[in-house]
Amino acid sequence: MSLKISADKAFIGNRQVKLDVPAQVIDGRTLVPLRFVGEAVDANVHWDAATQTVSIETQ
Repeated sequence: MSLKISADKAFIGNRQVKLDVPAQVIDGRTLVPLRFVGEAVDANVHWDAATQTVSIETQ
């Protein structure tokens, strides 16, 4: 996978993917969209808005 800071698109191999939010650097740390990373490694990603919890399941 490949993504650039502030870009709204990333790549998984040669396939372009639209990001929900771009990667960014805050206080010297690089933050990337968890859904993109999880789905890029074939995990199931679920957001529970009620508890504000992300669940990531792999096989």
